[in-house]
Amino acid sequence: MPKSVSKRPCEVWKIFLLLILAGTATLLLPVSAADKPVVTIVAEGSGAYYLGEEATFSGVNTATGSTYLYITGPNIPKNGGKLSSPGTAVVSGNADTFTVVNTKADKTWEYSWYTNGLRLDAGTYTVYAAGKPKSEDELADMPYGTTGIIVKKPFITTGLSSSSVLKGQPFTVTGVAEG
Repeated sequence: MPKSVSKRPCEVWKIFLLLILAGTATLLLPVSAADKPVVTIVAEGSGAYYLGEEATFSGVNTATGSTYLYITGPNIPKNGGKLSSPGTAVVSGNADTFTVVNTKADKTWEYSWYTNGLRLDAGTYTVYAAGKPKSEDELADMPYGTTGIIVKKPFITTGLSSSSVLKGQPFTVTGVAEG
C-alpha cells in the first residue's frame, strides 16, 4: 500500500476538526454591524439656511417604520423641540411632540423643513433622527443620528450713489439682499 493512502484517515480527521473549530469560532463572533439597526440623517446642501428657506433632511432607518425628528439649539427646550414648532418641547414616548416621517420600503426617509415663520434665532442647531420617540437625554441605548445646521437671519443692505440727494435730480440706490 502506498504511503499517501495510509495517511488519508488522519487527514480527514484533521479537516473535520478544522471545520468544527471554524464553525465554533463563527458562532462566537459578535453580530456584524450590518445586522444592527441604524438611523442616519444628513442635511441637503451646505447645511446653512436663511430663515424662510426650505431645508431637506434625509437618511436611512433600518430600526423602525417611522423616523422621529427634533431640533436642539439656542432658545429651544432643553431636550429638544418639534421641527414644525421649535418652541414645543419633545416628550419621550409621545410621538405627537415629534416631527414623524414614514420610513419607505427601501429603509430611507426624507423630510422637507419649511423655515418660513418659525421662531428661531440665528445660530447653530442640531437636528436629531431617532427610531423611537425619545428625547436627547434618553437616546443612549437606541439607534439615532444627528446633523448640525446653521440658521441665519435674512438681511438687506443699501447704499446711495451720493451723500446728498437734490429734489428732481436722479440718484442710484444699490443693495444686497441675503436670504
